[in-house]
Amino acid sequence: MSKIGKILAALVIILLVVIVGLGVLVHLYVTEDRVRALVIPPAEKALQRKVTLGTVKVSLFKGVTLHDLAIKEKDGTHDFVHIDDFVLRYSLLPLLKKKLVITRIEMLSPYIQIFRDASGHFNYETLGILQKKASKEKEEGGLPLPVTVKEIKVKKAHLVFKDALGNLPNADVLANVKLSLSLNKNPSSIQYSGSTDFVSNVIYGQVKSLLKGKVDFDKNRVGYNLNVEADKENILFSGEALDYLKAPKITLNIISDKLNLDRLLALKEKLPKTQGSIQNTSGAKGEPAVPPQLEAAGKIQVGEATYKGLQVKNVSLIYSLKKGVLSIQDLTAQVAQGTIKGSFKADLNNPQPIHQEELSLKDIAINPLLTALFLKGQGIITGTLQAHVTSEGKGFQWEVLHKNLTASGDYSLQNGQFLNFEPINVLATLLNLNEIKNLSFAEVKGDFRIAKGKILIKSSLKGDDVKAQSQGQVGLDGSLNLPVLLQLSPKLGEKLRSRVKFARYLETKEGWTTVPLKLTGTWSSPLPTLDTSLAKKVLKKSLKGEAFKGLGKILSGQKKKEEEGSKSQPPEEKNPLKKLLGR
Repeated sequence: MSKIGKILAALVIILLVVIVGLGVLVHLYVTEDRVRALVIPPAEKALQRKVTLGTVKVSLFKGVTLHDLAIKEKDGTHDFVHIDDFVLRYSLLPLLKKKLVITRIEMLSPYIQIFRDASGHFNYETLGILQKKASKEKEEGGLPLPVTVKEIKVKKAHLVFKDALGNLPNADVLANVKLSLSLNKNPSSIQYSGSTDFVSNVIYGQVKSLLKGKVDFDKNRVGYNLNVEADKENILFSGEALDYLKAPKITLNIISDKLNLDRLLALKEKLPKTQGSIQNTSGAKGEPAVPPQLEAAGKIQVGEATYKGLQVKNVSLIYSLKKGVLSIQDLTAQVAQGTIKGSFKADLNNPQPIHQEELSLKDIAINPLLTALFLKGQGIITGTLQAHVTSEGKGFQWEVLHKNLTASGDYSLQNGQFLNFEPINVLATLLNLNEIKNLSFAEVKGDFRIAKGKILIKSSLKGDDVKAQSQGQVGLDGSLNLPVLLQLSPKLGEKLRSRVKFARYLETKEGWTTVPLKLTGTWSSPLPTLDTSLAKKVLKKSLKGEAFKGLGKILSGQKKKEEEGSKSQPPEEKNPLKKLLGR
């Protein structure tokens, strides 16, 4: 044997002697009884719960393995926490440098059950470590030596949460966790990083949902991907949170291929009715709705959304939240064969947020839009809509908003029809012109302002058989005060003149017949009346002297002159328009 071979053999023998010696030392010193004494009494004292331990295995290379470690409930019978296997592996050499290096901690199939009873108390509230008095909470001292844990693995963790009150969702979570940490003698110096993946079944009232996700984290950052499935709807949440322990800066992206908003909104009816145990305190005592130090940003993308039968495609927006101000930019969507673009800004520092909006609509087929949102069962309006609106308001609840809403905008509706539309039907019936019940037009356009609960509107309509101009008010409560100057084509004007007394005085030089009206009542139940002031201006061009004065009595609702030879005069019509039209 060569000299080098002898040296190597000697080293191997020495190493084996050391290993055997350490093994004997470990088995002599780190015995099962000593491990039990190190684990059970301190744990029971700290937790004020019964702690049980199955078998203990000690190995120089495999470390210490605890089987069937359990922390009992307060009754001492049922498990609060149960771990099938708890493995602790350590490195001996760093101890010579007064450092504790744990190479691996592994927990296999840990089980934790958290519940809240019918009286509102959680089962963890009686743990001893949570019962310390305030005077004892701040204890001096730290760890006797620096500690490094290279790897912590939790496999097949099972967490169960149950709420007897039903105000919180029940959850059944399966998870795997990887973690490493290090700290000096001062516990506040702790550094950690890790990751987890999990699957959770959640039941809240009658709503069942499935959550699948992955999270990676360290002391300064948390990154996440979470897929939520509820009632066949899937939503993906992804992003990160920076400086989450002090001043959170959150990135949250929300993405879904397809959403049925009607189905999602209907889930609210399946949720339990809370009994006041969970209270919303946002905005209480003048506090802001969101913490001012919170910052957030992200994007929302939905491939296709359905709301009241209306399909909205390629929804996209970018949002940010900073210093309590929420901003939405680059809002775009495709709806009803056209596009929507908009922006939104709201100051959430006020309990009644002040907000501004801007919205542009291009090439929108108005019928499906109105049918879904406003006019279901109230007739049909067709045409292609272009519009631009800016608005500003305070508060989001209607009883507050309608008093504090201002807006302005313009619109154009082209190549459309009013089909069985109530305001048009009322006019058609009054004029005895069924031909305008289904009214076609080349364009309806105008502009509007909203202020003090009223819409101040100015608009015009152009069609082959009918033209109209209007300028008046529509209340946000649906009330109408809208003068309308209706112009009928020579063909329709001739029909009106053949049926209606005095219609010949309403004819213009161009052969059109002008009927000055005013719509009052409500949007759903409009009441047309004669606009007497406008009618006088129109008719004054055709009538002179006593003829105009006589007609003025009719237009103003005064009595007509007595019929020649009549001994009594019938009551005057309350609606001067009906009197004018001889109906």
